[in-house]
Amino acid sequence: MSDELITLVRELHEKVDRIIARLETLEGDAGSAQPSERLERLELLPAASGDAGPAPASMNRTAFDEGIDFEIPRARFASPRELLVALFRAATLDDEPLGFAMFLACQHTENTESKLAVAQLRSFNWKQLRKNAPLYLPTGAPDSFRVAHSEPAQPTESERKIKYFIERDQRNPAPVTVTRDPAADDSWRVIFCSL
Repeated sequence: MSDELITLVRELHEKVDRIIARLETLEGDAGSAQPSERLERLELLPAASGDAGPAPASMNRTAFDEGIDFEIPRARFASPRELLVALFRAATLDDEPLGFAMFLACQHTENTESKLAVAQLRSFNWKQLRKNAPLYLPTGAPDSFRVAHSEPAQPTESERKIKYFIERDQRNPAPVTVTRDPAADDSWRVIFCSL
């Protein structure tokens, strides 16, 4: 590995460590709330109302090389639309570290298995989504995005993977692929995002 690459990876690790510290502070501020209550307080999800709301969150524990356990909150998204709204809500938050934590909660377990994977998400996907989110939201609201088309064209309840093309201001629609995550009770998660 070149010295430049080693330096870059170290810088990315330091950024993730700062995010971890911020998350720990937020968890402390939430008091004795359960993980699902903390997520609702952080406005990742709308408050649960009957069967329409998300199920309680589970936690995905990622062990980092330094021996730190980093808990990524895992809310249960009942539909792909609910997941995409949460993704755009995260991208449009003023509080960037909190938004990134919410962004991670939308990611498939495979995307967050290591500290390096999380650092790469932060440096590339997250940065791009934060910059471009307004281009996909005509009214600025996280639920104002429009799907140009999807593959399959008419997704059914039994689908395991769906590729959506989200309309963008005067450009070709951008793809985002969502899939069921067996490690998260088969909840919908983002596996690929080019927004």
